[in-house]
Amino acid sequence: IGQAPPPLPVSNSTQSRLADALSRQAAYSRVGVRVREDQILLFGSVTSKADKAKAEAIVHELAPRLPVNNILWVDEHPLSPPPVVPQPSH
Repeated sequence: IGQAPPPLPVSNSTQSRLADALSRQAAYSRVGVRVREDQILLFGSVTSKADKAKAEAIVHELAPRLPVNNILWVDEHPLSPPPVVPQPSH
């Protein structure tokens, strides 16, 4: 009594866990992640090569068995437009 229970996660899917982990850090505010056909796609932009490598390391830590296609764009200017998000082919 007196304390509310912690909020339940919206989803425990790999997609949700990865997106949540990346969204907790300001360096990845312009990074998106998609899980499709047993592969992880990282897209968007970061401001350094170190941030690009760390984003991929976070993904590997949370989903070590899935291959990662890291197409993060390194752009030192944080207000530059992000690259176009790849759309799945049908």
